[in-house]
Amino acid sequence: MGLQERKALENFQKNQYATLKKQLDEIAGHELTMDIDWESIVKEVNHEYYENDIPKLYFLPLVSALESICCDDLGKQALKETLKTIVICNHSETYGKSAISFANRVLKIDHRWTNVEYVDERSEAIITLLGQAVTGDKEPPKVSDLIEKMPARPIRDILCDLQWLKHRLKDDKNRALNVTFTFHHGGCASGKIVDIKTDKSPGLILLSVENNYRRHDLIYFSVDSIQMVRIHDADEHLPAFSLNAIDPLHMKTAPGKLTIERNLIAVSGSLKEVIGKGLTFRVNWKTFDSDNFLQMGSISELIENFEQSLKDKADDEDFIKELCKKINTVEIEHGEEKSLTLKGKTLKVKYPSDGKKYERLSQGDIVDGLNANL
Repeated sequence: MGLQERKALENFQKNQYATLKKQLDEIAGHELTMDIDWESIVKEVNHEYYENDIPKLYFLPLVSALESICCDDLGKQALKETLKTIVICNHSETYGKSAISFANRVLKIDHRWTNVEYVDERSEAIITLLGQAVTGDKEPPKVSDLIEKMPARPIRDILCDLQWLKHRLKDDKNRALNVTFTFHHGGCASGKIVDIKTDKSPGLILLSVENNYRRHDLIYFSVDSIQMVRIHDADEHLPAFSLNAIDPLHMKTAPGKLTIERNLIAVSGSLKEVIGKGLTFRVNWKTFDSDNFLQMGSISELIENFEQSLKDKADDEDFIKELCKKINTVEIEHGEEKSLTLKGKTLKVKYPSDGKKYERLSQGDIVDGLNANL
């Protein structure tokens, strides 16, 4: 690094970086720990570009991302618990989304000097990685992973599962079941399932197979001739399903603790406008497993049902009057049986929500439980 480059870098550190660091700390609500390899960042770059490019490459994406994540006190506290250090460097010659990673509470931006103007792309990548860690939101289990965990079973049992999946996909032509059947004689057939008749002996399958002319041939074969079944493109073409016969609420993601806490505050405000009182909602987190996709999703569903139940009863003046008089807090927790019990001015809402047993509290259950306690 030459003399001009050193002076330009020192000037940037004393002025622009100091201002940007102060801005980031204010957004986060606490002083952030930064580990910056300045020499790697500015290597082989003319000092004239420092003032314009360094903020756009590394710091403005951070500003935008943290503004999104730390939009309230809950987000600021969650960030403090989740993020330990921000590392900024240019070691790997990576750029774009691939230059950003988050692991072991460390956010790393290892970006080469290119695509300077793509600030939004880098910001979105930070929000995706860091934001998901902060909120605790989780992706549903992959269908392929669930299939791999399935124990070896008779072919007819597997075909029953495929029948069920095919039924779920019947209204979506773009998500047909793509399978390969391997036969006892050594041959195989691949295509889209048209029909499965496992209820008829000996059992027949109608398979649509694309031929060399990009047309589809329909072939029948006996269930008893199948040795193995393989499902293709499961992650892209099938919705998530559970081997416990519990569908994970048809959700693309399960909300994490922070997202749920924010939803509780939003629901309280929404109900205040409808019933004239903002109930306090809280979750007894000790009774839930925050890593359990089904449990976290079920809390979100319960909150929605509770909100809608009270909105539907908003015109019942006597009901709303008694509710506002007797209930200040609604506490949600995991329990062996579903129940709504009023203790003091706290309504305790319990329901089983693990993989072994899940009894959802419908809007009808909630209204019945409230009527029994008011």
